[in-house]
Amino acid sequence: MNKEFITKEKIEELKQKYGQVYKSEIEFKDEEDNDRVIEVIFRKPNADDLDCFQTESQSSLSIARQNLFNSLVVYPEDKKKVMDEIGNYHGVYLQFVEGLSPFLAMKAKVKNSKL
Repeated sequence: MNKEFITKEKIEELKQKYGQVYKSEIEFKDEEDNDRVIEVIFRKPNADDLDCFQTESQSSLSIARQNLFNSLVVYPEDKKKVMDEIGNYHGVYLQFVEGLSPFLAMKAKVKNSKL
């Protein structure tokens, strides 16, 4: 993106508060086939985040994804504006959660063998 999304000072402030933070650029097409990009800064998910996600996903996977997104995004601080921008494009939350797989060890390889 052309304009500065977040200042270095703000990044340092977020690191002080949350530890390591990450930038996510979420690209998708709207109903008119226009390219859209939403940028967010998020913190690393922890065990409580994962537990909450797993519990909520038993009732509604869609809501669980939205809540995990909402919980992890630390910038922009106006999350309602970000959520309004996403609107009904629920696939955005799916892609965001899938992008978390390295943090959640979801791509771990497990080898089982018969004994």
